[in-house]
Amino acid sequence: ASTPAPASTPAPASTPAPASTPAPEPTSEPTPHPEPTPTPYSTPAPEDQFAITGAPAPAGSTVVTDDGVALTITSFNPDAESVLASENPDYYEPPHEDYRRFIARLRVQNVGGDADTPISVGSILGQLHLIDSDSAPLGYMAETVGGMGCGIVPDSLGGALFPGGTAEGNICFEVPKSETDLILMHYDYPNQAFLALANPDSVEPARVVDARRAPLPGQAAGRSRFNPIPPGRQIESADGLVALTLVSADLDFDFFDDEEEYPELHNWLAEGNRLVAGRVRVQNIGGDFNSALIIEDRWDDFAIVGSSSIAFGDSRCRADHRQFRPALFLGGIAEIDVCFAVPDSETGLVLSHTSPDPPRVPGGPRHPPQLEEPHRWLAFANPDSVEAARVVDAPLEPSPGQVAGRFRSNPVPFGESVYNQWGMAVTIVSANLDAEDEILSENPSFDPPAEGMRFVSARARIEWVGGNASDMTPVDIWPFGIVGSSAIVFSVANNSCGAIPPGELPYIELSGGEAAELDVCFELPESETGLVLFYGPPNEESARWMRMPEN
Repeated sequence: ASTPAPASTPAPASTPAPASTPAPEPTSEPTPHPEPTPTPYSTPAPEDQFAITGAPAPAGSTVVTDDGVALTITSFNPDAESVLASENPDYYEPPHEDYRRFIARLRVQNVGGDADTPISVGSILGQLHLIDSDSAPLGYMAETVGGMGCGIVPDSLGGALFPGGTAEGNICFEVPKSETDLILMHYDYPNQAFLALANPDSVEPARVVDARRAPLPGQAAGRSRFNPIPPGRQIESADGLVALTLVSADLDFDFFDDEEEYPELHNWLAEGNRLVAGRVRVQNIGGDFNSALIIEDRWDDFAIVGSSSIAFGDSRCRADHRQFRPALFLGGIAEIDVCFAVPDSETGLVLSHTSPDPPRVPGGPRHPPQLEEPHRWLAFANPDSVEAARVVDAPLEPSPGQVAGRFRSNPVPFGESVYNQWGMAVTIVSANLDAEDEILSENPSFDPPAEGMRFVSARARIEWVGGNASDMTPVDIWPFGIVGSSAIVFSVANNSCGAIPPGELPYIELSGGEAAELDVCFELPESETGLVLFYGPPNEESARWMRMPEN
């Protein structure tokens, strides 16, 4: 048996590579663009998927896939060893003596598809395969992107593109030195397209795409990027779980002043780019009273798009993205910060929120139906006023048949034990609902609670009643959290008082039949009532719930 793994403060996400300068917006009716001759497609048998069915497009020429993606090789470095070594100075490993690594620069443009639905560049990369002139497979892009061989590739590709959007960056492969006639294949069953890998004499220009730039007739506000919800107004996410409101926006966010304590992060913003940041109010309006919605899981749902038709992902360039992991029960509200690196020339910014597809339910269909309109759109500007949050009717009484201690709505009374599936008996031994003096007397250098906040501490006894005397298992404070009338989860990882009162160490090894007492402390609003301490992930059935005293 084991205790759930400790929660950890999330590390900074890697910063997406800045997109190249976008194609200019048309200022008049688009100039007719000659259709390039695409590489012939065929429907090969699965065992013949690498068979070359048409002449590869010469380097610099554009191939258009059936999904409306234009691919162009714009440059080629057949031996990129020095480039990769300089990009990975501390841990670069050269290839085997009979191998070499090359870098090809690939331009990807969305020349078709729905005006409100982007294509993922990562998905396109996952469909790229390297073959030789005899159709022998040499590797596929997903392996290389996953870090096999090349290490960090400078100016690598990524992001998402709306119609007209263009991204250009480097891809890398490791191949035998004996292989010279290399071909890049795009394979999206059952269709194929081929591009010769060489340095082009000239490069076909990107297309001017005449994409729809207005909402569809009858399309409600917030359902199209061309008709976003005004700032300060709330909109329901496509899956109905959260209400979203943009409460502030900064179109030129000064990251450097805000992040002086992180000097190592100051160099990643590429020349010609700027940061934009916004604060979004998120309210759980459609979740479960007994299961928390982890907002950290939803940061990747946000992106921003403007005049280039490129969707820029959240770069998490603010400190609270590394420290704050809000979790909300039904009715709970949190304000989270989003931050994006965009070209200086980007205008007409709109914030996008994408709801994930519904998860598979046990006993349900293998492939649940996808959301027809997963995106919601919010104009990215400072609001004149902010709409009030919703009043959500959350049930406070337990449902018939709920076992005490297994649901937030039916916690065990203060002082009673609750048992989890790992054979742990957890009991609140004592509690202090105003623990400021207790904490500061032991740690006078610590800051007192912020204005309007208080310290709440508890001592919990954990006994491993389900283990054998010969076995050992760790127990610690990390699975503990607390929730009250605001429906916001306060965790040890994010809302600790900053000190552990006298008692046992926060990490202990128990053998079967042994017990330990652990101290936890939380900083939470003075107005918080109806407190319930939990042990285990608050969004999973394994959590156990214990009522705190009222006074």
